[in-house]
Amino acid sequence: MNLEYVLRDCPVCGRSNRDPFFCETVTPFIEGKQVPVSVSVTVCDDCGLVYNDRAPSAASLKHVYRFLFRTPVGRSERHKKKNRSQIGFLAPHLAASGALALDVGSALDPFAAQLREMGHEAYELEPSKELVEKCAQGDPRVINAAIEDFDSPLRFDLIALREVFEHLSDPLAALDVVSRHLAPRGLAYIDVPDLARAHPCGAESYFNFLHLWHFTETSLANLVAKAGFAVVARRTDPVYESIRLLLQKDPGAARACFTPDGRARELIADYFALESRELALARGQLTELLSRGGKLVLWGAGFRTEALLRRCIPDLAGRVDCLIDSDRAKQGTDFCGKRIQPPAYCLTTDSPVVISSSPSSEEAIEKAMLDMGVAPGRIVKMFEHRVRRIA
Repeated sequence: MNLEYVLRDCPVCGRSNRDPFFCETVTPFIEGKQVPVSVSVTVCDDCGLVYNDRAPSAASLKHVYRFLFRTPVGRSERHKKKNRSQIGFLAPHLAASGALALDVGSALDPFAAQLREMGHEAYELEPSKELVEKCAQGDPRVINAAIEDFDSPLRFDLIALREVFEHLSDPLAALDVVSRHLAPRGLAYIDVPDLARAHPCGAESYFNFLHLWHFTETSLANLVAKAGFAVVARRTDPVYESIRLLLQKDPGAARACFTPDGRARELIADYFALESRELALARGQLTELLSRGGKLVLWGAGFRTEALLRRCIPDLAGRVDCLIDSDRAKQGTDFCGKRIQPPAYCLTTDSPVVISSSPSSEEAIEKAMLDMGVAPGRIVKMFEHRVRRIA
């Protein structure tokens, strides 16, 4: 498929900046094929917002998400703990029970179910038709739509955009939809990765074609104010490297002057420094494994594995036997010159299996291998001992 691209100006102050500090081409699987996707990230010199100034169009993104996310997320214990942490932040601001909530871009994770257990009524908005048809089991509370297209007579006491807002093609338009669907004194909740807290995988993973906006607490507050929202409560979470804002509609907020974020370029430099350290750590870890002889198997066929093969061990890629991925659409195809095998392949080889997918999926992948009977000594976790700088 051919992706359409659009050029973006800063949504906070309208400035155009065509001087990107990060440009890459990645090749994710879309419709069973590797598709080249360009990534271009810049920083607004007026307000400090960091964003992808050239990105796939809204229509292209909808198509991409349909194929990239086809299984529910949030099944690991770490993810469930994160959900509980988010609900703990929200609980003091909600009625004891009976609130009407909407979880946007839910990917059918347990958040809505946890709200229901508290006595609230929770709907889920999920743009992937395949995911809804496969996993929702006809539940009318699961609605197949993107937030930009959502229209309902319901008015919600809470609308949550958890790890969704940074993916939206037009966040101001999305907040307009949110505003129209909030009950009087209703609350909007945004949870996004925090640019001021170093990501455990560095710049290569954080600045990607799916993350279109890269917020600090200041730049996020500037954007929601422009959309007519005031911040009711806020928290930066050092455990999950996230910013949490609870918002209410306030037309006067849009008239306030934005607060320039002068730290953006310093934080960007931190990311690239972290990435250099991470690549050195990963190379050392993999080189030590290969010094014992034999080959490696990498679990994961996404952009992190691509970065590992292309930037970390290009001279050692011949020592990688194959890749493992649980996505059946990828199995039997080639990625970065390596054949993608199903998880059961782990049982046909004695090679170490390196989890190169992502920190958030490491726990679930390890459990899947142990359940299959893979010896614990063969499982190598790339992200377990990574050092994170907390700003």
